[in-house]
Amino acid sequence: MTFDEKKKKLYAESASIIADMGIRNKITVEEMNFLLSLLDIVVVKKDQPRLIQTLRNWVNNNAGSEIDE
Repeated sequence: MTFDEKKKKLYAESASIIADMGIRNKITVEEMNFLLSLLDIVVVKKDQPRLIQTLRNWVNNNAGSEIDE
């Protein structure tokens, strides 16, 4: 599988999970829209590299936090 194929698969799976969580009311519509927009910015547009690095740092520093539930 090429890098582009992996990226498309990751995008599709992530969007599916986010949409499913929104449909099942696990997250609000606003949260769902934010996450889908963020996914688009990160994966499709490759925009905001500083934001991406900040999110990576946050994930590394907050592993196992209540937001992961």
